[in-house]
Amino acid sequence: SEPEEASEAPPPAGPPGPVETFRRLRRQMLGGDRPFIVALVAAVAFSTVVVSGPIQTWLGQRQLVVERQAVLDALAAENERLGDRVDDLNDPATIEGEAREEQGMVRPGEVPYGIVPPDLDDQQIAPDLSDADVEQRGWFGRVWEAMTGFFG
Repeated sequence: SEPEEASEAPPPAGPPGPVETFRRLRRQMLGGDRPFIVALVAAVAFSTVVVSGPIQTWLGQRQLVVERQAVLDALAAENERLGDRVDDLNDPATIEGEAREEQGMVRPGEVPYGIVPPDLDDQQIAPDLSDADVEQRGWFGRVWEAMTGFFG
């Protein structure tokens, strides 16, 4: 039993060597749940980077679809209005009414009348009474002067 004791010599009392330090750090890093947690964090980060681009594109396309649908609805309403206008213009009574109104069309035997507004040299319709004497204005002018003098 003495030769066994000689082979079990106590380790040297100095600091461990670089190989022993590496082995100890590797055992600490790979032991327990730490590798699984690191792998999970890496997988989540990778998934976030990979999926963020398509998600942004999808959200942008959804907004674009909403905008284009609004334009499509407006154009459909305009097409409906124009279709009704085409139906109206296919009616001879509508065409005649618009020709009479816009072009002044008259049928043979009808007498056209035109009302011409008078030419006005002066754009003022009523005379300016601001400089007139109070007696020339009449009773309303005198009342107005009294009221404006009272409150003014």
